[in-house]
Amino acid sequence: MSGHLAAKKTTERILHDFYWPGIWKDVGHFCRSCDQCQRSAPKGQTGRVPLSTVTLNDEPFSRIAVDIVGPIIPASNRGNRYILTVKWQGPFVVTEKVRENNNKVEVEVGRAHRTHHANMLRKYWDRESTDVHQQSVSRCDTVRQQNFNTKGLR
Repeated sequence: MSGHLAAKKTTERILHDFYWPGIWKDVGHFCRSCDQCQRSAPKGQTGRVPLSTVTLNDEPFSRIAVDIVGPIIPASNRGNRYILTVKWQGPFVVTEKVRENNNKVEVEVGRAHRTHHANMLRKYWDRESTDVHQQSVSRCDTVRQQNFNTKGLR
């Protein structure tokens, strides 16, 4: 057999001399796993998502963005295979190495860093020191207090 002809032409060429049940499935699997075919195959076209306006709130923690990258192979010595990035509305981003990719991990990381974000945002808005930011500062204090109470700290 010569060349990389894709599944249909490869199967037709094999059928000139051979046949077995499931030949189409086997040749299709073989062609999909061929490294050279994957590198030279035309890439699929993805549709463009229309742009839309995003309304931003001045209130911290009103919007959160979570992104997870992985699995990263090989895993770290501690078994971490993913990188979770959490960005609350504000100037700070937190990245965390995690072992699993599920909602429970995202909630735990978010809860663990919520107080950190509240403290950092408080410092940021204290530097601004305008009346506009007083509501944001009080919101940071409220979040910090709620987080300490849920963990049983006083």
